Amino acid sequence: MRDRENEVGFLQRRAEEELEAAQAASHPDVVRAHYTLASLYLDRLAPNDVRDTVERLR
Repeated sequence: MRDRENEVGFLQRRAEEELEAAQAASHPDVVRAHYTLASLYLDRLAPNDVRDTVERLR
């Protein structure tokens, strides 16, 4: 359980950092790259949330 909590925290933190970097960037390609990375981190979070919910329902 602790490992998953650490992973979720890491993924959330990285997504937030990428969103901040996207907002600070001025070049459209750089903005897009940061948003893409943020999206990938957020996508990795969704399966964990679903897994946790399924485990609680069992």
